[in-house]
Amino acid sequence: MLPMDDVVGGSGHDARKPETWDLVSQAPEETAALGALLAALVRPGDVIALLGDLGAGKTTLVQGLARGLGITQPVTSPTFILMNE
Repeated sequence: MLPMDDVVGGSGHDARKPETWDLVSQAPEETAALGALLAALVRPGDVIALLGDLGAGKTTLVQGLARGLGITQPVTSPTFILMNE
């Protein structure tokens, strides 16, 4: 897993230009942990866009983010709901 210094890095942040990060994890547990770490960085009004194929780990990341934010309700995939007949 990437150390948080590698994830956050950089100076000279321009508030007018959105930041983009490419993050790689090797296991669902790493993905959830990364989401929990991300919770410490987000602020009200932030927008997080997740792009990835079905099964890429988007829901797992958001579950970790929710856990890091103290959310106790279940987090489920809207795609699963659409696909579940």
